Amino acid sequence: MKTNSFTRVTWLTPSLLSIPPPHNSPHHKSNPTTQPKQTKKPKRMVKNMKTIWKTLSLLLTAVMLFALAPSLATDVQAAQAAHTPGQYQANAPVSGILNLRRDPSTNSPILAHIPHRTILNVTEVRGSWGRTTFQNRTGWISLDHAIRVNPPQPTGIRFPLRGNMSWSSSVTTHGFFCDFTAPMNTRVYAPGNGTISFRQYYRWHNGQRHLTSFGNSIVFNSSCGRYNVRLGHLNGFANVNSTIPSYRTRQVSGSTGVLNLGSRTVRQGDLIAWSGTTGNSSGPHLHLELRVNGRPASPRDNFRIWH
Repeated sequence: MKTNSFTRVTWLTPSLLSIPPPHNSPHHKSNPTTQPKQTKKPKRMVKNMKTIWKTLSLLLTAVMLFALAPSLATDVQAAQAAHTPGQYQANAPVSGILNLRRDPSTNSPILAHIPHRTILNVTEVRGSWGRTTFQNRTGWISLDHAIRVNPPQPTGIRFPLRGNMSWSSSVTTHGFFCDFTAPMNTRVYAPGNGTISFRQYYRWHNGQRHLTSFGNSIVFNSSCGRYNVRLGHLNGFANVNSTIPSYRTRQVSGSTGVLNLGSRTVRQGDLIAWSGTTGNSSGPHLHLELRVNGRPASPRDNFRIWH
């Protein structure tokens, strides 16, 4: 009987049955062959997802760079158009020095270290690099880290505003532009002798045309054919009736149409408009863009101040 009972107990041991024992049973043992298979699969999925995400990020970056390449090239050309030979002041407030290099390249060997605010005479310009001499060593400096001293004042055009002015300038895909702070209905004068064209940029909204983009705008072309000036966000034109009233305006960047209100010949100093905030404008100011011989140019270096 003892042998039979022992045999029965041994035969009914959970390890000999197909029914798995409970987890808290002393007979329970984890299967080392099946456990890693359950953990490897999620890790492999996470790794594949990371690889897919990195690939998509690289593709998106490549597409953005390809789309921005033309505008970046235009920005570089516009910035290079502003640099001309003359006196420059080294502008390196962080490092305190401006490198004089043998060739117009950042990879070129350094010939000397020019201290901050040193006045230099640039005799030749190649893009954004200027050729100058410092301590009997002739080389090239980056004009992006230099300030032009006493830029030449041309005799052709003047600023369209009079009095004390404050402005901010920038470079876009369209070239250089300046935004002049000016109260509403400040008088705007012809910058030179030539012709001006009156335009209204608009979009349809609720069955009506609303001023957008540059709003009320004037394009000036000098009689010598050298200067082209565009003014924007005007409140009204002098001696011209507007089709779209100035109060019907929306702060939207693009436009779907342009109304040409005619053109006329002007002389320098003639009253042509009043400043405002029509179109894509957040407040009263005067927007100005300048092209010299068809190329974007800095208004700071090409306009004379009214005295």
